[in-house]
Amino acid sequence: MSTVPATDDSSSLVTVLLDGNAGDVIAGGNGQGGRLSLYPKKSNATIPDTAIIDLRSGDGHVRIGGGFYQASGQVTGPAVIGVDGVLSVHDKNGNRTILASGTDGSVLLGADTDKDAPIRLDPGSGLLRVGGGSAPPPTPGEGQLPLGTHGLVSVYDAAKNEVIRLGAAAANIIAGGNGHDGDLALFAKVTGSGAAVTDTTDSDKATIHLGGHAATIRAGGNGQDGDLLLFAANVSSTDIANNATASIHLDGQKGNITISGDVVLTGAVVSSGGDCAEDFGIEETHAVDPGTVMVIGEEGTLRASHQAYDKRVAGVIAGAGAHRPGIVLDRVASQANRQPVALFGKVYCKVDARYSPIEVGDLLTTSATPGYAMKAEDPARSFGAVIGKALRPLKEGGALIPILVSLQ
Repeated sequence: MSTVPATDDSSSLVTVLLDGNAGDVIAGGNGQGGRLSLYPKKSNATIPDTAIIDLRSGDGHVRIGGGFYQASGQVTGPAVIGVDGVLSVHDKNGNRTILASGTDGSVLLGADTDKDAPIRLDPGSGLLRVGGGSAPPPTPGEGQLPLGTHGLVSVYDAAKNEVIRLGAAAANIIAGGNGHDGDLALFAKVTGSGAAVTDTTDSDKATIHLGGHAATIRAGGNGQDGDLLLFAANVSSTDIANNATASIHLDGQKGNITISGDVVLTGAVVSSGGDCAEDFGIEETHAVDPGTVMVIGEEGTLRASHQAYDKRVAGVIAGAGAHRPGIVLDRVASQANRQPVALFGKVYCKVDARYSPIEVGDLLTTSATPGYAMKAEDPARSFGAVIGKALRPLKEGGALIPILVSLQ
């Protein structure tokens, strides 16, 4: 007989069918729920929950393991004995590639041993491991050994855009992009009886916050002092516990910066040089050209010089030529008509040699040419009106030359 049907007595509809031609076993339908229950030999098959493999179509439930039965084979008597469930999936070559264990709840993907599995989920130890181990075994006869794999965890948003990636190949952690801001927020633990639970949904309450959108790094606040400590390579693990051994220490509580070495401002120049400048209010409504000599006005703001030997000289507008200010003081970004003025250091300055040729080392003062310096030839008038010294000669005409600003 190629088929064996079983019908419902009340409806005469087939609810179980064994089809020898197709190799099918069909259970359920026609008003009945299909179920396959497999029992150990000592269990009581009249009790459904004693099955150790149970497939139920009614609620889409599959259970492997568990169950219960008596060692004596009776429903009542000695202690209950259960069975651990194991789900094993193999490839076409007979290699086991997935192992789910009911004993400890672990899932191994890619191999059947913990050492070789590239992906392991173990709730017993709270472990999620991705990478390492071995790739699925190669086809028999190829003479190749399984290769280890780099771990990669990729998290996508609802629009299927990757927004977080942890990649072992390059040891990278990438967050943000594809329409999302990347942030890393670290929170302090809550201590003390009756302490409120920290709201981790609010990144402003984090004590360390790296914000991808505004490119900010914040440390401290919310009851914690912020500190940034940088140590040299030869500092021991014991010394690291002492903030005083740090080569650079930014103290958020005191507002101090402690540096054991030198401060080198290499970004202050294009080629060489640099100066210390301070932002001043400018009387002119337009931006004044870098290199212009400035004097103090009646209201404390600055304006371009326009007379010789002016004792109100304040400095030179920074940023001309190859020199850039290394330090800018009193910078207020929100206020208009403010420009950095070099107070000391090397700066390019507008110089007029029509009054007298200039040699290296000559003292310079203001001239009658607006915004230009000239050689200071009158010692009596020069006192208090010297801008600095020329660092390059100028035989004739007007030009930008480097000078050493040193107000005298």
